[in-house]
Amino acid sequence: MKCEGAAPQTVRFVNPGASLSRFADVVVAPGAVVTFQTSAVAAGMLTNAGLLAVPGGQTLTVSGASVANVSGGILLGAGTLALAGGTLSNAGIIAPGAG
Repeated sequence: MKCEGAAPQTVRFVNPGASLSRFADVVVAPGAVVTFQTSAVAAGMLTNAGLLAVPGGQTLTVSGASVANVSGGILLGAGTLALAGGTLSNAGIIAPGAG
């Protein structure tokens, strides 16, 4: 999934899970604003160059791959970013609890 553009975008799954509804790779492009309204699973790489919000009570799980919060990327929210076997590299901003 690639999120682009300046208009706010919302991601919502009815049945999120590794064996149900999930993403492969996720790319949040510069200038994009993406909010996860439900928990979600990315089975591939997550690259963030925009604003990615995970609100309280939600979990964004990245399984088996890495998360790259690149320069200009902002990860925020009171939710959980779970790395299941991957690594996190950060050249942007991580703001837990913000948003």
